[in-house]
Order: sequence, then C-alpha cells, then structure tokens
Amino acid sequence: PKVIEYGMIVGKLAPADSLKVLHSNFNKEYRGVLRILELKEHTSSIRVKVVRDSARLMSRIVNHESFKILKKNMQVLVDQPLEASYLEENLHTTYNNFAVNMDSLTSKVVTAIIAKETVKGVETTEHMLLTGTTLTCFGKLEQMPYSSSSPSWIPGAVKAQYRLSPPSNDYTYIITSMSKSELIERLKNTTKFLRISLVIFGTIGAG
Repeated sequence: PKVIEYGMIVGKLAPADSLKVLHSNFNKEYRGVLRILELKEHTSSIRVKVVRDSARLMSRIVNHESFKILKKNMQVLVDQPLEASYLEENLHTTYNNFAVNMDSLTSKVVTAIIAKETVKGVETTEHMLLTGTTLTCFGKLEQMPYSSSSPSWIPGAVKAQYRLSPPSNDYTYIITSMSKSELIERLKNTTKFLRISLVIFGTIGAG
C-alpha cells in the first residue's frame, strides 16, 4: 500500500460512524465530533493601587468521537486527533454566556478586603468541531484496502481509503480548520513554516 510519510490532505469532516455524533448541550442543531465545555471565573484584584482583571479556569470537559475526511471519491480515517496541533484553534463557538456575580455589595466589599479580590462572574463557553467543516491536515498518510458495494463509476463512490496518523519522524501532526494560507501565516518565523511550505508547494498529498 502507498505510504506518504508526511503529506497534506484538505477535505470535509464527517463522523466515522453516522450514529456516533456529538450534539451541542445548548442547541441540538449543532452536530460535530469534538465538544469542549469550559467554565471560567472572572475576577478583579487590586495590587499596589493597580486593578487587574483575570480569568481562572474552573472546569474543562472534552468529548470527542472518531471522524474521517472526505475529498471527492476518497476518504481518510483520522487516528489520534487529540494529539494534533492547532485542532482546538478556530473551533465554532456554539454557546457563550456570562453570569454576573449577584452577591450583595456588603459581601463583595468583605471579600475584596480579605482576599484583595472580587468575583465579577462566571463565563460558560462551548466550542465544537462541526461536521462539514473543511480541515487542513498534515501527517502520515497510508493507503488502506477498501472495497465498496457501489460501482466506481457512480458519482461520489469511494475509490480509495487512507489513514491519517501522527508522523513517525520529527514533523508536526496538524489538524486544523484554518486554510493553508492562514496556517502558513500562523507558522511564519518558525521551523514548522519551512516544513509545511515544502509539503504544500511540493504538492505532496493523498489527493
């Protein structure tokens, strides 16, 4: 089978199993394969007459399902996606709410005097990697045996199947919703930039 030690694939995300998909906790119309729910406490503190606002992560829950990438008549199964760089950047925000601290003024003043800090409120956010998202990926691409009951001449029929996994060399495993140009801009002035550029402009890819 064909193996590309470090290749590029750009395609649409789809769940590996159509029955195993995540829904937003706040809007069931959102469907995806990665869901991150965070609770942050926002505070203000006074140090040497300087007021500083900060946020403290109280809780972080990550749920994910296996997924694949579709491109024309090819599909790519994705291994170990949570090990990839830039996966959690540019996720779709499916919920964001800030609950203001409703403690009494007296309670806030006492807390500020004792702890030198006041709680402004708690922010709840949910981010998801949605089905249908276009992904740009770099990693090891290995062609897999594939047989389909659909004749190859039928439009949309899968003719080839690959597996994307972390590269065995020192290259970086990348899965992101950023476009190629956005990723290059993000990586400028780093050693990763040269490596990714060589793959892009060398047109090394599965399809």
